[in-house]
Amino acid sequence: MNMNLGPISISLVQVFLLMVGLGAGLGIFQMASGGGKNKTMGIIFAVPVVLLFVFIAFFQISEMGLTAFLAKLARNYFFDSNIKYQTQYTRVTKPHDILLRRSHISEKEEKIEAKTLIIDEQELEKIKNGGLL
Repeated sequence: MNMNLGPISISLVQVFLLMVGLGAGLGIFQMASGGGKNKTMGIIFAVPVVLLFVFIAFFQISEMGLTAFLAKLARNYFFDSNIKYQTQYTRVTKPHDILLRRSHISEKEEKIEAKTLIIDEQELEKIKNGGLL
């Protein structure tokens, strides 16, 4: 479910992450500032935490969130195998089309040997006289 705030569309997960980030930032601000005595020190420690949660909430690369992007990076760089998939490939799902393509791919070259015909001149004369030619 998405909510539109002006030009920004925010999902419930992003709102939850922002709320957790603001809560963590407020908690760090309270601890670091010593109950409001040193606000500068509290802001120095709280702002990076809030910015980290804002970055996590709005991170989008190729329609992937941060966790999906990190999982893809780990899979590609650490667990990459030699299996490569073909791009721009039309998928064939009909069984008879698959069989036809396999038969076209696996066609073997056939050699046809022509035997020479040896006819004696006497047999050739018999054929001419017999009316076949």
